[in-house]
Amino acid sequence: TKPRVRMTAVVEASNKKARVLLPDVVRPLRYDLRLTPDLAKFTIAGEEVIKVSVKGATKVVTLHALEITFSRVTATVPNSNELFMVKRIEENEKEQTVSFHFAKEIPAGEAFLSIHFVAQLNDKLCGFYRAKYMVGKEEKYMAVSQMEPSDARRAFPCWDEPAAKAVFAVTLVVPTGAVALSNMPVHRETACDDLKEVEFESSPLMSTYLVAFVVGEFDFVEGTTKSGVKVRVYTPVGKSKQGKFALDMAVWTLDYYTDYYQVAYPLPKSDMIAIPDFAAGAMENWGLITYRETALLIDEAVSSVTAKQRVAYVVAHELAHQWFGNLVTMQWWNNLWLNEGFATFAGTQAVDKKFPQWDSWTSFVTDDLFGALRLDALESSHPIEVEVASPTDVNEIFDAISYSKGASVIRMLAFHIGEEAFRKGLNIYLKRHSYSNTVTEDLWQALSEASNVDVKKAMDAWVKKTGYPVLSVTRANGRLELTQERFLSSGKKDTSGQLWWIPVPVKVPDDQVAGIPNKFEVIDRSHSLELGRTRWVKVNHGQTGVYRVKYSSEMLQAIEDAIKAGALDASDRLGVIADTFALADSGHIKTSLALSLLHAYDNEDNCAVWEKLLSNISNVCRVWRDEPNSKQLLALRRAIVKPHALKLGWDPKPDDTDLTVRLRNRLLRVLVLSDDEDTIAEALRRFAAGTVTSDQWNVVYPAVAAHLAKGAENLIDIFHKASLHEQRVTVLRSLGEAPSALDTLHWAAKSGDVRQQDFIFVFGSVAARHTGDAWEWLKCEWEWFVKTFHDGMMLFSYIVSSVTNEFCTLDKLEDVRAFFDTHDAPRMTVSQALETIRNQAEWLNRDRQDVAEWLNKHL
Repeated sequence: TKPRVRMTAVVEASNKKARVLLPDVVRPLRYDLRLTPDLAKFTIAGEEVIKVSVKGATKVVTLHALEITFSRVTATVPNSNELFMVKRIEENEKEQTVSFHFAKEIPAGEAFLSIHFVAQLNDKLCGFYRAKYMVGKEEKYMAVSQMEPSDARRAFPCWDEPAAKAVFAVTLVVPTGAVALSNMPVHRETACDDLKEVEFESSPLMSTYLVAFVVGEFDFVEGTTKSGVKVRVYTPVGKSKQGKFALDMAVWTLDYYTDYYQVAYPLPKSDMIAIPDFAAGAMENWGLITYRETALLIDEAVSSVTAKQRVAYVVAHELAHQWFGNLVTMQWWNNLWLNEGFATFAGTQAVDKKFPQWDSWTSFVTDDLFGALRLDALESSHPIEVEVASPTDVNEIFDAISYSKGASVIRMLAFHIGEEAFRKGLNIYLKRHSYSNTVTEDLWQALSEASNVDVKKAMDAWVKKTGYPVLSVTRANGRLELTQERFLSSGKKDTSGQLWWIPVPVKVPDDQVAGIPNKFEVIDRSHSLELGRTRWVKVNHGQTGVYRVKYSSEMLQAIEDAIKAGALDASDRLGVIADTFALADSGHIKTSLALSLLHAYDNEDNCAVWEKLLSNISNVCRVWRDEPNSKQLLALRRAIVKPHALKLGWDPKPDDTDLTVRLRNRLLRVLVLSDDEDTIAEALRRFAAGTVTSDQWNVVYPAVAAHLAKGAENLIDIFHKASLHEQRVTVLRSLGEAPSALDTLHWAAKSGDVRQQDFIFVFGSVAARHTGDAWEWLKCEWEWFVKTFHDGMMLFSYIVSSVTNEFCTLDKLEDVRAFFDTHDAPRMTVSQALETIRNQAEWLNRDRQDVAEWLNKHL
């Protein structure tokens, strides 16, 4: 019998969306691809031969293509001289496909499609695009690619779906003096006049979104792993030393992952390259990872501690993808979390192993766990495993749910089943599915085999349902009583009846033996167990669980005493303050109760805990900033921060750790933003004296912008002279403090001085300080904004939310709603913006009097 095949493009119904897929009557096996990018005309001359499998005789071959012009398309079959000619080419701009209608049927079996085409070397930061850079005062261009999620179709016609894996044999025809890179090592180079033909080795089976090309002028540094993998970091000419830190991290990390997973890195080389114009932070292309300069380059003499931490993590994250995403790839974009959640988890794990002094897992709790919980408390959030109709829609889920909640759920499961079973399960998963595609259930199956735990049963709700629980905890008559329900930042009662499997590790005083086990599971609505006599109980010990905890007032008071006594570790102190403020802004408790808890942290010295304290205080200041008592809140922030800042001082000390340096400058920055006169004066003095270190840029530059007559002009001058991109970004992040918000935005948008990828830093800075001005500017410049950013949807969504999320009144809610009723924007971004504004307005209205009374009593 003939196999059942899809002869036309179809939609697969799933939940509420329909998945658009290419017909599967023809599928790719191998691409022989020859591209000649023209860096003067900004075009790409392309020739490709695609070896395909034809499941059933057909006259029509449909594949993806966007902004491509075709000159010749033919087909052949093995052992035949017959040439199949195309009689009609049908392009579907909406679906981003092209259908080749042949005069005769191509028979079932193998066939070869030969396609000659011209594509655009665009300026949209996607597909195969051009990036501008300077050599001295000379303006030059390089060619670089960004295919994920669905832009390989801009560079060459292809089956641009993650499950359509094939072999890629790439040839680039480039100027003789240029460096040409792709996923695989160079097989041979052939000179032809003033060009050279660079032929690369054939790749293993891989998805189109991982294909990569780079053409330009670069230097590099090189190293080798223990197993002989050649690792290079490519840098701008003259900056090869800035690649050394990332190189050392990459070599170590490849060896670490190879040992941890017991699966070898499958390619002969791993290149990493810094790109001047790049929409994402980095991209895990197999064997050729592309990065923003700030995510790869480090000047050991100048770069800040924060910059080094970022580079180490991003390198580890992208290299984790070489296994999770590249070797084993999700079947479709609804399982994006299998890539990004794992890379986020593994990146943190690797950095913690390499640099234990950075306390990365505590920072993970602050940044990733609580970042995920903040977003996932919205009714407009989405499940980790979310249906995506088309890959063009997937940009909306490159967010804290896919990355941070995904990683947090993995971490929770790993703690529950234990590291040995976790490692064994990952090894089973990687070996079983190498060079193929998977769904979530494949991972659960491997981990179940390794642990003898029914992982699917435990984890389904965590990945397939939106949201997470809050555990309400009380104690009575020697027993601990726990009740679970969904946590919503609106404070609404969830009516879905959703339940989660909840692992509950607990901690009690070290000098007391309680009747309670050190961990247990909650699977029903309510759970009760014997507690015994103990002064306090910390639920979700270590913050490994992905949920909030609401204690009775008596239990919270006991935990507050434990914090004051130094009895809780950093992650538990983090959990208490984060959960308490989340409960306050959602209406579960009064904000005054959360503010009172701050004094338990008077002796806090952990950087990650401080960062959470500061973000919580700053969130209250932000929502209350137009209230009569806003200055009292700034005074409260100064009173909490200044004693610790004075203790640490401005200048480094011989016994400083990296985290001490980071904390010092974090506290000083908050004082500048809190209008502390002493700190501002010292910042301006150091600026005038020219003694500002790189770790102090983010302290001094905001003071300069806000308090010098020509502060913005001074910072823009620094921006133009800076050789390190980290410094330029810090300038952009600081300019929002200047009074001239509209002038700043106009310069950043229209002068040509600020790269498209970096506009987000300026806009976010202005939006935080001059929200109304930023919003009015965005509305007036909407046409420019859509034209500039819509193809880079991640940047688009970030810019929109960076201003709308600042609003805290129902009037502004209606303003934003009315604007987006008549202007297109990503649906999820708008829904989350509207919900966030409403929640913040309701919080303010609900606790306005409560906060005023607390401030009058305590200040």
